Amino acid sequence: MTTNASPASSGRQRRDLAVQYLLADITLLSAEELALAQGFAGVNDSFRAYLTNVGISPVPHRRGYFDPQHVRARLNSVQGLFDAGVAAVETQPVSLVEQRRARRGQK
Repeated sequence: MTTNASPASSGRQRRDLAVQYLLADITLLSAEELALAQGFAGVNDSFRAYLTNVGISPVPHRRGYFDPQHVRARLNSVQGLFDAGVAAVETQPVSLVEQRRARRGQK
C-alpha cells in the first residue's frame, strides 16, 4: 500500500528543494574556515594582517564571513593569475595609431 503525500506537503517539498537549489551558490566562508584553509592556526593577529595585506575583506554587515569568489579573485590577483576573459580583452591586437600613441605617451 502506497501513501500519497498531500498536495500541500508536496508543494512545500518542491519549494524547499527550489530554495536549496538557489542557495547552493550562495555560500560564505567563516573566518575560522578561511584561516585554516590559508594555513593559519586560527583567527589571530597574523591572519588579520594577512587579510589586510592581500586585500580580502569580509562580507558587508557580516563580520567574520567571507565571499569565496572575492577571496579567489584577490588571491589570483596577488599571484598574478588573471581571468581568461579579462586577459583576452587585454591581448586584442592594437592598431598602429594606438601603438604609436603608447610609445609617445599620448592619449
